[in-house]
Amino acid sequence: MAISRRDLLVGAGCSLAGGFHIGSLGASGLQARIFDAAIVGGGTAGLPTAIFAALSGADVLVIEKTSNLGGTLLLSTGQIAGSETVFQQRAGIADSPDEHYADVMRINQNTSDPSLTRLTVDNAGATINWLADHGFEILPGHPVTGIGHDHFRVARYLQGVNNGISILQAFLPTFRALVNKGKITVLTESEVVELLQEKSGKVLGVLVKDASDKIKEYRASNTVLASGGCAANARMFEELHDVPLYTQAAYPASTGSGILLGLSAGGYVWGREKYAALPGLVALDNNYPSPMQAWAPLNAKKRKPWEVLVNSEGERFVQEDHPSAHHLELELLRQKGHRHWAIFDSNILRR
Repeated sequence: MAISRRDLLVGAGCSLAGGFHIGSLGASGLQARIFDAAIVGGGTAGLPTAIFAALSGADVLVIEKTSNLGGTLLLSTGQIAGSETVFQQRAGIADSPDEHYADVMRINQNTSDPSLTRLTVDNAGATINWLADHGFEILPGHPVTGIGHDHFRVARYLQGVNNGISILQAFLPTFRALVNKGKITVLTESEVVELLQEKSGKVLGVLVKDASDKIKEYRASNTVLASGGCAANARMFEELHDVPLYTQAAYPASTGSGILLGLSAGGYVWGREKYAALPGLVALDNNYPSPMQAWAPLNAKKRKPWEVLVNSEGERFVQEDHPSAHHLELELLRQKGHRHWAIFDSNILRR
């Protein structure tokens, strides 16, 4: 039976909304406890953090400001790459973390942090295998060398049959079991509004505003900010990236609240120089952020270019048929406002 994206979202919402929310009676008892870990955000990062902390013996509190768990997994493609996976083995593909590492550094031109990249590639295969052991299924023909951007030299890139929801569905049975055992406690429709700190700066827990706007205090030995980015907050996005948020395509709850919490505790924002734009957006209007009217795949390996690309000065700034998609992405970052225009004639438009 065909299942639409809306059906998946509605189904996930129905299955997640029930059984997790702690009402006012339960919450009062929770305030007397000191958790081993309070995790802010129940999505892509928060769910696995909670699962593996609980499996390691921690008493975990997960605080999610929306009514559902899953975060951006409800909208994202959930694409992931790793070496020595069961999916590669089934396809007879030889690969290794060293080859994965070399491919990553080649693609990003040695701009990623070597230690973090090494940590990622050394654990990516085991992560994918864990997901596979818990029901994760991939698209026919995967793994592949890539889908967008520049591709790997080895087929290690894959996507779940239901996009990011495939990853969420792999997480949920283990997560539910840990909730039922009392190892994970979940507060939904609850937003962390402040970190509790000693004068020394040590974080002692969180202040949470629940669905009825009541403020409650929860203590924890460790607090993890796993609430994602700010791609649904046009003002913060522009302040951090120095360009407007041109389209609103992000998860609505990605408002940057976790970033503000981190800053309030004396943290800082780093890595903004790693920002990469995705060229090809056709906005519906100039009232940014605008709905996305269309998207042009500006990747010469996927579609031979028929158009000439120019910047806001009317100057051609890129080799449109360059074999590297990363070439266009980098050149676009150098253009005023990260904007570009496509010039083509009526014959090209018709064809």
